[in-house]
Amino acid sequence: MSETFETNAQEALTMASGIKSHLSEVTHLGIEKEGLDKLEAEAIKALDMIAEVDALIEEVSEKLHKAEKQLADVQDVAKSYSHTIKNNFPMEQWERFGITDK
Repeated sequence: MSETFETNAQEALTMASGIKSHLSEVTHLGIEKEGLDKLEAEAIKALDMIAEVDALIEEVSEKLHKAEKQLADVQDVAKSYSHTIKNNFPMEQWERFGITDK
């Protein structure tokens, strides 16, 4: 999780909690418990959402690693076939086997 993201959400939670504990001192300023409750709920929701994003990033990372391994395996086999063709046929015939490098 982005440290800045989590820090900002945690700071909002801490502030809401701190203001709630001194609510009587700030109600005349238009700050109400309902607004603080909403701030807390939204901060928690943001933390939940970034946790979900982190899980998706991890899943994508794992799938990318598997895809890269799969591609490496494909390249190894293709390279082997290419060498076999190149070692057994003249360069002029490589193209008919799908080998375009010279």
